[in-house]
Amino acid sequence: MIRHLVLLGMGPGHLLLLKALLKKRPADVAISLISRQKRYVGDAHLLQSVATRVAMDNCGVLLEPLLRAATVRQLHHHVKAVDPAAKVLLLDDGRELRFDWLSLEPEPAQRRDALEAALPGARANGLFIRPREAFCALWPRVAELAAARPLSLAVICGSPPAKAPTPAESKPVAWADEKFAIELAFAVRRACGGSAVTLITGGQPVADGRHPALQSCLQTALKQRRITVLVDAASGIQSGEVVLRSGARLSCDVPLLALDAAPPTWLADSGLALDAQGQVAVDAANRSTSHPHVHAHGSWPASKSMPSARQLAANLCAVMDQKPPPQGRPARKPQALAPAQWLDTADGRAVLGWRGWAWQSWVAGAALRWLHQS
Repeated sequence: MIRHLVLLGMGPGHLLLLKALLKKRPADVAISLISRQKRYVGDAHLLQSVATRVAMDNCGVLLEPLLRAATVRQLHHHVKAVDPAAKVLLLDDGRELRFDWLSLEPEPAQRRDALEAALPGARANGLFIRPREAFCALWPRVAELAAARPLSLAVICGSPPAKAPTPAESKPVAWADEKFAIELAFAVRRACGGSAVTLITGGQPVADGRHPALQSCLQTALKQRRITVLVDAASGIQSGEVVLRSGARLSCDVPLLALDAAPPTWLADSGLALDAQGQVAVDAANRSTSHPHVHAHGSWPASKSMPSARQLAANLCAVMDQKPPPQGRPARKPQALAPAQWLDTADGRAVLGWRGWAWQSWVAGAALRWLHQS
């Protein structure tokens, strides 16, 4: 009997699975990918292309050759609803798709209606970072304008609230999102050397919650590269300017919206057990705690990490082979050494931090690629 594995979305875990299928492909499993993406564009791919280290036409991984070689069918649709108990997906064209196993790795969405309500003018005047492919299609136009004349560009980080909170009520920016926004500012600086580049932090100091040495080193690196840092949050975007929560206004030709992304809207009504962040609650083998035939990364920031992606791919391979999925590594003990922190400055160097120390260092290309994949 042919069993059916459905991959919903193309993320790093599913990309690793496709590469594993090139070496070993179960003959009794049909595999379908539901995604409108033509390329997989990860954070590292996007940053390298913005910084002009990789041509935007070559940004990411082209999916069609990989899918064809792995014998995976791609359905260019969106999902409207998931019924994990009946093992059925409802597609946007009204069709139902049945599955034996479902793996969830959809690209996080920047909900434009919600962002417009929280940040008036965002839809008309902002450049959204997601979906990645759409951003990659638009960014070359910005680079061409910046080459013709100096521009004012702003990378806007954070999670704009529906109403302005007091500083004590401000939602802290997750480190993975803040790290990406900082690296995006470095990449924009490299691509648009004659333009003004500003990082709007969302109201928190740079690297808030990281150790002081890393904060200081990052502030120095940003200043050296002429990136202005505003410890403030955007409250509105108008043509040619960003309105800040403090009441100040920043002249801005291109606001880049590196704002919080959200889980897909259908997830809340799916019947899957969810955690406090609204993501699928999973066990140590990345299986849904309520529906074990559904696999997912679980809560951000786990979904951002390559170890979690490798675990998801390994689990899916084991399930298709009718083997128990390997258990993930045990959680890090509180007293264990904290991992090193690093941020790519887009000019061949990186800011490195570890155990209360931080410094800038030249980084070879191979080492930088390894850091991106760790």
